[in-house]
Amino acid sequence: MPRDLRVNVGTGGLLFEYDRLLRPDGRRDAVLCIRRRDDVAHCAGQWSTGGGWLDFGEQPREGVAREFKEEVGLDVEAASRPLLAVADSYEDPERHVVVVWYQVRQTTPGDPRNMEPEKADRVEWLTFSELKDGRPVMPPLKRYLDTLQQDASGVWFDPWVE
Repeated sequence: MPRDLRVNVGTGGLLFEYDRLLRPDGRRDAVLCIRRRDDVAHCAGQWSTGGGWLDFGEQPREGVAREFKEEVGLDVEAASRPLLAVADSYEDPERHVVVVWYQVRQTTPGDPRNMEPEKADRVEWLTFSELKDGRPVMPPLKRYLDTLQQDASGVWFDPWVE
């Protein structure tokens, strides 16, 4: 009997360093990233950004804000328009995942911290170059980075303009 195939929808957020105060080391081009623990079942040892599966009835902008709060303890607001949506299978022919990517900005003061130590072991600011330097990244983030590489302009519009 064939499996009941369905599409899973998730959301991902890019919190850029320049949307916060300048760090002591002067880096402003990094995004907040989370590394999954080596002993978890889903995407062990891989890096991604804040995000996750949408809850039933939840809008993607709401979902990314909820996920940032749950994962790194930050209140964020997603831009009114997504940056990009990507589809991926996680190398499983019976799986189809769509992730809607947003740029987010922090809305209240505070530093990111690992709020889910049972799932993640590191929270760091990494540049796109650092993410592409051979670090294992979750498939939807890899797909997003590959898309940016194909279009040298990166972000095609200002996501904060209504």
